Amino acid sequence: YEDESGFSFKHFESASVSDTTPDEETYYTQLSLEKDGQKMTITMQDTKHKTIDAWLEKDENAPAEPSLVGAVSLDGVSARQYTQNGKLWTVAIDTVGQAKVLYLVEGQKDGDFWEKLHDLFVSTFAFEKEEEEETKAAPVDNTIYESEEIIE
Repeated sequence: YEDESGFSFKHFESASVSDTTPDEETYYTQLSLEKDGQKMTITMQDTKHKTIDAWLEKDENAPAEPSLVGAVSLDGVSARQYTQNGKLWTVAIDTVGQAKVLYLVEGQKDGDFWEKLHDLFVSTFAFEKEEEEETKAAPVDNTIYESEEIIE
């Protein structure tokens, strides 16, 4: 899946992806991966919080007192994973210029499909890289290379 806000990830074909981004300026994107009536959500939005700890402590949408289960990376952005009451979250906050961006993945902790999908998302998440210019200037050099001829 490639999102217009500048990232991509892989997912299982059995999970359908839909854009559920609210019509609010703070959201870059919000996606829902769904299968059999269950879903995993991916949210990227502006946040006022500088750290994950501050988000957990002060944000009304953060889980209350979740258990830390590990640390991961979202294409170089440090993230933490938490669990509580059968839910699994991956949370990262990155500073981009003056903005602070919250990356939040919320899904089921089921020991099977949803955790595997969550892990697949985390391991394949990538920001789009700016392509280098295709045209490169030829080096300015007056050297002429000639092949050697061997005579026996």
